[in-house]
Amino acid sequence: MNSKFLKIVLLAAVSDGEIQTEELEMLSQIKKSHPELKKISAEDSQIALADIYNKLSAGMETKHILEQLADSFTQMEKNAAFALAKEVCAADFRVMPAEKDFLELLVTVWGIPEDVVSAVDTSISLRYRIY
Repeated sequence: MNSKFLKIVLLAAVSDGEIQTEELEMLSQIKKSHPELKKISAEDSQIALADIYNKLSAGMETKHILEQLADSFTQMEKNAAFALAKEVCAADFRVMPAEKDFLELLVTVWGIPEDVVSAVDTSISLRYRIY
């Protein structure tokens, strides 16, 4: 099973160097409800987690991980992955500077259109009161 969306939400969760309780809960909720993520077996989830962990532990830059993953997504899927990543980053009702940097990198590397960024930002702002 393709775990590309899971890898993006994992990168979002670890982007500030710490996974908050709320982020773990959001990851669990997304994994249970998202059409692509709920198809992933526990074993494939562990493989995806290990892949991200190993790349980051080896010192691979997030930019290069995103570049590697980019070809496996259509533009619509990239837009959706950006929205999921932002949701995970906002789960604790704040977006830390390192999380903002990750999201900006995602927008730049994947060419997320400004109208998508604006729509996601508005939605997050309304639901999480993050301005």
